[in-house]
Amino acid sequence: MSAAIASSRAASIREWLRQRGQVLALVGLVTVAILLAASDEVAPPPGFYGQGLVGAAGVGLQALGLVLIFRSNRIINFAQVQVGALGAFVFVVLARSEVMLVGLHRICTGCVEVESVPLPGSESGYSIPVNVPTWLDHANYWLSMGIGLAVAIGISYLIYVGIIRRFETRSSLVMTVLTIGIAQTLTMLSNLVMVPFSGRELEVTGAAPLPVDMSVSAGGVVFQAADIAQLGVAVLALTGVALLMRFSTAGILLRGVADNRVRAQTLGVNVSAVSSLSWILAGALSGLAGIFVAMTAGSVALGGLGSADVQMLAAAVLAGFSSLPLALAAAMVLGLLDRAILWAYEAPALLDGLLLPVLIGALLLMRQAHARTDSQDPFGATEEARPIPAELRSLPVVRTWRRNGLLLLSVVLLGAPWFLSTPQTNVAITTLVFGMLALSILVLTGWAGQITLGQFGFAGVGAFVTAVLGWPLPFGPLAGGLAGAAVAAIIGLPALRLKGLNLAIMTLSFAAAVSAILLNPRYLGHYLPELLGRPSLLGLDLDDERTFYYVTLVVLALMTLAVVGMRRSRTARVLMACRDNDSLAQAYGVSLLRARLSAFVISGYMASVAGGLYAYAQFGVEPEAFGVGVSTTVFLIAVLGGLGSIAAPLVGAAFYGVTRMLSSDPIVSLAATGAGVVAVLIFMPGGLGAAGYRIRDAFLRRVAIRQRITVPSLMGDRAATDPRAPIAANSRGDGSAVFVPTRYALNGQWKVQARAGRSADV
Repeated sequence: MSAAIASSRAASIREWLRQRGQVLALVGLVTVAILLAASDEVAPPPGFYGQGLVGAAGVGLQALGLVLIFRSNRIINFAQVQVGALGAFVFVVLARSEVMLVGLHRICTGCVEVESVPLPGSESGYSIPVNVPTWLDHANYWLSMGIGLAVAIGISYLIYVGIIRRFETRSSLVMTVLTIGIAQTLTMLSNLVMVPFSGRELEVTGAAPLPVDMSVSAGGVVFQAADIAQLGVAVLALTGVALLMRFSTAGILLRGVADNRVRAQTLGVNVSAVSSLSWILAGALSGLAGIFVAMTAGSVALGGLGSADVQMLAAAVLAGFSSLPLALAAAMVLGLLDRAILWAYEAPALLDGLLLPVLIGALLLMRQAHARTDSQDPFGATEEARPIPAELRSLPVVRTWRRNGLLLLSVVLLGAPWFLSTPQTNVAITTLVFGMLALSILVLTGWAGQITLGQFGFAGVGAFVTAVLGWPLPFGPLAGGLAGAAVAAIIGLPALRLKGLNLAIMTLSFAAAVSAILLNPRYLGHYLPELLGRPSLLGLDLDDERTFYYVTLVVLALMTLAVVGMRRSRTARVLMACRDNDSLAQAYGVSLLRARLSAFVISGYMASVAGGLYAYAQFGVEPEAFGVGVSTTVFLIAVLGGLGSIAAPLVGAAFYGVTRMLSSDPIVSLAATGAGVVAVLIFMPGGLGAAGYRIRDAFLRRVAIRQRITVPSLMGDRAATDPRAPIAANSRGDGSAVFVPTRYALNGQWKVQARAGRSADV
């Protein structure tokens, strides 16, 4: 009896911990912040922490939107920050360039005076308003803010209605990856908005502060009007959303959809319309956050995913992706922790590195509490490519096309450096490296079903070891590969208990930690050489871009052959079995621990070797070159090509490399990885590689029909009968033969037998 009571009490304690794990995690982080501040001889002023709260208010607003969207659609919206950034950029452009006042001058010449300003190096110019009354200037400011906020809300709504809603039947992982492509697309749009103002940098850059002359001194720090407004708006936004969710009909329906989407549909609830409300609210919150950042910092994020996204994800994870108050509280706690670290160690970027253990601990502690964030389904865009059927493989026409295709590919790869300039050859080398990274993603995501957004973090480990050791080729990258494999095994151990979206968050935070700590010159990065020279290999001068291109091409070829051999081995079959049905695989004696850990190790080794070559290609290791944005770009490249065959990720890397060679404009690269991925997931879910295999199968199908060869793997989706009418011997109604001259008919007297069973005389 006592044992049963003790077991019941232990279960109650575990349940209490699961339910209140978020609060305990936040209390622990606050304790760490207090201890860090107390470790210094001089205590920080209270206002110093107030600055952390103000800065965290924007992250809290973004986390609120992230939780709202997750509760309604069970996806992580990686485009959350970029939605607000685009709205904020529109706000800054309108407020500082005063385009609307210039337009008012064209309508009412006497209302606003304008002055023409010539562009440097050009005969044309642009107009700016002068002698604008204060009230009109303020009206332009507030109207610009309203337009920027409306843009953010409208974009968020259009994302759901135009894209996300048509993917609601797909897995949450596919929709989450789709939001990453949308984030890149929004970044591209932000750059496009900036193009008309490219000659007016002074008019559209810098902060757009509130037109309110007010400041408050508290705790030894002076807070401006925008700081106070940002903190107050965050609290008011949380209160307003909470009241809406609690008392309004739309909020009650939204909570019902979040709790049980299928049950809400059976009760007649328009789930799509209700879910759109969460996207509208998330767009408003993101727009407010971006606008306040533009007011205070004056910098609107025009790049890909970055530090703000990782901190936003951390706040949502600590809130269990369910509690709005905890999301805002978690953001505030992270802001306090950031200020404590800055005061104790004068380390501004250290928080991004420390978020990795915090997120791992929070995800493992709350794994049961928010198990709904886990997706049991693997990433869906893995349409397996079929080999050439054995019935057609030996045909002369098929062998000729295969031989000509391989010859053309060899000519392009071997002759490319002789037709490209030196910068373009360096881009080609980077493309080959990205191809290696895409192959590593194929092993981990395509075969093992473990989504990773931090693959470039392993490349950073390999680059660090290669640069620090300075060994000659190939020993430096090989040593970096071993180090990356060891790190992948360590990262893979906690990752084995996480699935789906939680694993994506953890790998993304790993990439942020590598860039923020390992490669940062302020910390471990000071061991890196300022300039990394390329070592010699068998007497070859690798400083020549052509020579290094061929060396990189050989490494990619060897890695591709290794992956081909692995695909034919038991290792790949076991990984795919665990991906498709882990319970059935275990029933056949497969160890999930060994299989998935081996996938992490192999993938980490391949990525680290590629990272070592990338360090040589760039003549050094820069933290920005291995950041979170680059890591997600590599993943999008793999998705763009497809994860259903070995050639498909390489096709994605080649497509990205060609776009970079054709244009160095970042807008083109963002269009390739952003809008390209969105288009591929909508129209070609299997990727560009799968589309190429469909074209090949169409050619093989025509060959099979011409040769009258039955190929079930190609004809399975068509009628089993031959589309041509069969030919039979001709005869009269009484059974006697019909004579037909040889010059008019085949020998043996034939007739065409119609499909309906009737005979037609020839």
